[in-house]
Formats: sequence, C-alpha cells, structure tokens
Amino acid sequence: TSTTIIVTVANPVDTTAPVISNATSTAITSLGATITWTTNETSDSQVEYGLTISYGSSTTLDTNPVTSHSQNLTGLTANTLYHFRVKSKDAASNLATSSDGTFTTASAPAINFVQGPAAIESHNVTTHGITFPVQPKAGNLVVGGSASWSGGGSAIISSVTDNCGNTYTIAKSITPTTATRLALYYAKNIVTCANFRVTVTYANSVSASLAINEYSGVDITAPLDVTNSAIGNSTAVSSGSVTAATTNSLYVGAMLYDSNNTTIAP
Repeated sequence: TSTTIIVTVANPVDTTAPVISNATSTAITSLGATITWTTNETSDSQVEYGLTISYGSSTTLDTNPVTSHSQNLTGLTANTLYHFRVKSKDAASNLATSSDGTFTTASAPAINFVQGPAAIESHNVTTHGITFPVQPKAGNLVVGGSASWSGGGSAIISSVTDNCGNTYTIAKSITPTTATRLALYYAKNIVTCANFRVTVTYANSVSASLAINEYSGVDITAPLDVTNSAIGNSTAVSSGSVTAATTNSLYVGAMLYDSNNTTIAP
C-alpha cells in the first residue's frame, strides 16, 4: 500500500521596505547639488526637494535597481536653504522614505568682464567677423552686437556663428528703419577653441559695425533675464528701465546712431 502526500509551500511575501542609509548632499554649487544614499537591497531612486518640508519638486524617477543611489538637482537658486528627502522602492513595491535633510547652495559667482576686442566697421560686406585676442574660457558667455545699415535694401542678419560650434541666440533686434538694424546675440556656456572668431552673415550687402565681449560668472543655463529698447530722435537717449531678477546681474547696452534715428537696447 502506498500513500501520496502533496505539500504546497507558498513563497513568503516581501513586506519589508529597503533600509535607507547615509542620505547626503554633495557637489553643492550655486545652481545645483547631488544627493547620494545607499539601501540594503536593490531599489529605485528619487529625490523630493524644495524650500520647505512640503518640498514641491522631485527628480525624475530612476527605475534602475541599485543599492548605491545618486540624483542630481539642477536649476536651484544661489545662497538658498533647500530641504530634501530620498525615496527608494524595491521589486515588491515596498517604499522607503528618508527623514528630512537640508543644504544651502553656494553664493553666485561674481560676474566679470573678461575681454572685448575693439569694434570693427566694414562696408559693402555680406559677412563680418572678429577674433578674440585671447582664447575664451569654456563655460563663459559671449555677447555680440551688430549695427548694420544697407543703402539699397533691408539690413537682415542671416546667421551668427563661431568656429567653435556654439549656438547664438538673439537677445534683442530692432529696426529704426528698414535699412538699419541693431541686434544683440549671445552664446551661453560656450565651448572654446583656438582663434575663437565670431562671424555675422547678412542677407545682402551692408555696412556694419561688430563688437564682441566675453563675460564670466553668468548663469550657464538661462543667462537672459529681461530686455528693453527705444527708438527716437533726441539729443538724449534712453532704452527705458528694466528690473533684473537678481541683484547679481549683468547689463549690456548697445546704440546705433544716424542722422535720423537714435536707438539703444540694454
């Protein structure tokens, strides 16, 4: 005689959340920080952060299961106290949340004028360029100002480029007349190279004056805050007022003058 016995053993259900250790803020700058922590089992990674314990912002959830975690916080404000907490969830969806931590971002670096070669004026040209006498530093801001006038058509700028491959964004462009144009362009967080040369290309033949400046300590992600401009006929000129977002700000102005129009744009 034989008897068959069947035993079914259920796998234990994981109801234990990961244990979070050493939640720390590192690599603190005026604009960002890195938050690191460890867990005793593989789990995902996310950080909540903000100006109070209500937080309000969070990093994108990193679903990669790890035990050593790192998340970058960007777009922060200089010299500001931030609260943060870290969150990790294991494969069984058990979520662990750390206690509150704090850090203070560094003060914003001072904004400084680095260099600006003398403006160059040319006549009957479709391209116009200036080379910096000293190779600019990577990460700095380059601002270019072009004042152009065309005797037989519109003063239209086709492009602003340099030989290092940076992207130039228009800050302000005004046309006192169809034949004249004053424009300011900038390249943020620049890549540098030898013989750094900025070139403006026009849609038709113009006379033009071009100036370029390099500045350090400017926000590398969003350097442009506000602009204003004016066109008129007067012995005294004003662009009108602007209010900067921070006290540590750079103001750049340019002026185009002819016998009929005076313009200025900060």
